[in-house]
Amino acid sequence: GSSSWIRENESKLFQWQEGFAAFSVSQSNLEKVKEYIRDQEIHHRRMSLAEEWNALLEKHGITLNRAA
Repeated sequence: GSSSWIRENESKLFQWQEGFAAFSVSQSNLEKVKEYIRDQEIHHRRMSLAEEWNALLEKHGITLNRAA
């Protein structure tokens, strides 16, 4: 996993964040996800990460638990 990779590569700049999210991707949508990641810098010139995150949560009816 990611922590093994960090230990093996001895990254001095790495720090864990306070929170995280994980989403599964269906095989049929994989190319679209790869395209999104590749174009992410351009995409975030139009919409901030926070704006996109909130829109994604709202679209899927997810309520963020900020107390956790």
